[in-house]
Amino acid sequence: MKFARVFQAALQKDGYPEEWIDSAVSYKQLKKCIKSVQQELLDMGLNANTLAQLWDSHGDSAEISNALQYTLGADKASSQPRLILTIDSAKGLQLNASLAPETKDFLQSLVTKRDLQVQVDSSSHEDSMAADALRVASSEATLQRVDVTSLPTRTISSGHDIPVSMPHTITIEVPLVNDSAFFKILTQDMSGLDALQSKAEAELSVNICSLGRIIARLAQPSQSGEKTDLQPWRLIFSLYNDSSIFFSTREQDQFYRTPAIAHVQMQGFLDKLKDLGLSKKFQRNGSITALHQFIAINLSLLKILKFQELNLTARAKILKSASVSSRDFS
Repeated sequence: MKFARVFQAALQKDGYPEEWIDSAVSYKQLKKCIKSVQQELLDMGLNANTLAQLWDSHGDSAEISNALQYTLGADKASSQPRLILTIDSAKGLQLNASLAPETKDFLQSLVTKRDLQVQVDSSSHEDSMAADALRVASSEATLQRVDVTSLPTRTISSGHDIPVSMPHTITIEVPLVNDSAFFKILTQDMSGLDALQSKAEAELSVNICSLGRIIARLAQPSQSGEKTDLQPWRLIFSLYNDSSIFFSTREQDQFYRTPAIAHVQMQGFLDKLKDLGLSKKFQRNGSITALHQFIAINLSLLKILKFQELNLTARAKILKSASVSSRDFS
């Protein structure tokens, strides 16, 4: 079964609040965005084989730089995914006969269109003059034809500037609309989940503090001389600690519990609690209610952990899918 169906089924069957379901990762929508990204690249003539030619390494020369780069931009708050084509003005744009005709047309249009943004490395007077000459040559579509195997290779950019060690170079940026939509949706989803987690943690904190005050009163003798429930509560918390539901402090298994393991440990705690009959040892009004609240808090925490794991899995799978699709359109 595809993960999209598994994901939706898990959201529905585990009894999550509607607010949580609405805040879950938009898995199906993100998958559609990935397909749109693929189509956007194909419309440019950039199929898997073409991208491989532009990105694969050729030779060991230190002069070989980066012909094609992918970047999210330097501004994380408003990232704009884009492809960056780097051209050596001394050689011109290099086109190989193995490239598809639509790819050649696309690459040539990048250089010849005047309305595209062209950034020129003019660190010296000679470079500036060469850049001016290249603009004129490009506007007249006088492109030299050289083999594509001498094109520079690809590196992954993290928003940094294109290296300027290559003399007389220009870079042409091509915004990727559907990539931008993909990251916008994913960022919004992650922000929504963070806000939901903060809200749930705040509510749990309030409930735990409130319950702590109630149990403290129940464990103290009353003014009327009623017996205390201190001993039953001590036994309950000792059993709870030994159950190691969410994490273990024992040397042999000092690990954070996954939701699946925590679920098993929680069920074991409840079974032992019932077998020992500790709730029957309460003598004060309110202890049974407090015990039910204690159990409810732990079940709520377990549900939160399950929801987090489910969405982290969805995020990991969608990012892996995006990564694989960008390489081979699989």
